[in-house]
Amino acid sequence: LIPSVIGVAVLICMVMAKMGFRGRATVAGIDLGTTNSVICVQAPSKTVGEIECIPDPSTGSPIIPSVVSFLELAERQKTRSTTAAKRKVEQQDKGSTLNPPPSYVMVGTNAKHRINTHPHHTLYNAKRVLGRTHDHVAVNELKREVEFSILGPSDDSQLENDKETQQIDSVLFRVPFHTDDSTNGNTSILLKPQQVGSYIVNHLMEITRKHLGHENVKSSV
Repeated sequence: LIPSVIGVAVLICMVMAKMGFRGRATVAGIDLGTTNSVICVQAPSKTVGEIECIPDPSTGSPIIPSVVSFLELAERQKTRSTTAAKRKVEQQDKGSTLNPPPSYVMVGTNAKHRINTHPHHTLYNAKRVLGRTHDHVAVNELKREVEFSILGPSDDSQLENDKETQQIDSVLFRVPFHTDDSTNGNTSILLKPQQVGSYIVNHLMEITRKHLGHENVKSSV
């Protein structure tokens, strides 16, 4: 009887592990930097105090550029050209509250490579203007350094009619963007600096889950 109980217990544990259950969640610490970001966890099977910084799969380095680049419509359609590709994209976006969803952007080294080729689609140094008003000196400095659009309530007629934007006196980034719906007339989107940070955090968490091999990961930024 006892061996049978043990066997059932082992089988249950194996099924739960396959489903991603790992008991207590792995806590990942994130250093969300202006230029680069890092995510680290306590190293598996190591003593307390030993940490492992998760490498960027594309470079093998744990130093990940804090850069977000939005894909053009043709690029997004290419990533969905096959049934397998569509399933991969759907899995990537599953459960995400980001809008546009994660599959619509590149983050990190791959995004950094697009600064010269897609300068209006690629956002970086966003943290420099986080919490700043549109007329702050740091905002004006960044405007002179980058090619993507940085707007305040007085910079655009669309923003002037947006009561919420006027109220918070926020800084917004305008990015060229065409939706999948050809009947939609929008040709750009507006994002706050903290939204850019959300894409970076999402990317860091995604590579951490893949590296650890399970989904039970919580973040501390």
